[in-house]
Amino acid sequence: MRPELKSILADVLAGERLARNDAVALLPLFATDLLDLMAIARIAASTAGLEPIVCSVVNARSGSCSEDCAFCAQSRRGNQETPPTPLLDVDEMVAGALRSADRGVTHIGFVTAGARPGELVIDRLCSAAAEIRDRVEGVTLCASLGALSAENAGRLAEAGFGRYHHNLETSRAYFSSVCTSHSYDDRLATIANAKAAGLKVCSGGVFGIGEGWADRLDFFEDLDLAGVESVPVNFLIPIPGTPCGDLPPLSPRDGLAIIVMMRLLLPGRNIIVGAGRVECLQEFRNWVLSAGANGMMVGDFLTQENAELDEDRRLLELAGWVEGE
Repeated sequence: MRPELKSILADVLAGERLARNDAVALLPLFATDLLDLMAIARIAASTAGLEPIVCSVVNARSGSCSEDCAFCAQSRRGNQETPPTPLLDVDEMVAGALRSADRGVTHIGFVTAGARPGELVIDRLCSAAAEIRDRVEGVTLCASLGALSAENAGRLAEAGFGRYHHNLETSRAYFSSVCTSHSYDDRLATIANAKAAGLKVCSGGVFGIGEGWADRLDFFEDLDLAGVESVPVNFLIPIPGTPCGDLPPLSPRDGLAIIVMMRLLLPGRNIIVGAGRVECLQEFRNWVLSAGANGMMVGDFLTQENAELDEDRRLLELAGWVEGE
């Protein structure tokens, strides 16, 4: 092992966060020492004592979003080939949550497309949460509903939601290249409202949307300063008809390097690998746990398919995260 890697390993074992200048110095080593860096990141996750997280989403309402996020098929800049679906009723929300709980999922997220939730969305989610809590133990309920007011954050917390998901997506400097219908500070305000209500915050982003390593390192620092507890890692799935539809995919090495670097810069945070795992990492998609992640999104996403659920379950059983069927 190179001397500089031994030094970083010593810092990791001491629970220290990687400094920005050390992170920059590491970048060339991903071409030659990826496996050693992955091993260090895995040790960092173990040293932090993080619990395994298995997430899935319930698509509570999709399509026809007024926002203009460049990577999203549901945005007003998307191709809108996926027909919109109306808001699920309470029974449908509960049924979706129970299906996920039966497959060993620890965190169930309810997602609605749109800039922000209306009263009907909050009412139904709060009613569904009450029933789910009566029927299932040991599952964390999450919501991803767009911009969130302080009042609605409080209602979700009182109803039993434990987390709110609201991605920053990328660095402040690059954000306007991705979205212009709202600002970076708007997103930070939602994170602040959720935290003030007692909700833990899950906030990450999409990689491979044209950003560089400087943007990524700035982004990791922003997440640290925002005090988020969990960071979802999504890799771009280029969707024809969207502004990002013609971008080349990241290589598997780049994808694994992002997970490793995030673990070293955010050692005590949950890192959850979600969309694009199959498309970016290809035959290495199951290496995410070895690269320092302690969470995975299983099942399909909002408009895109994921790996086969049975394949993910075999991986999670091998890691000891879920019990065998």
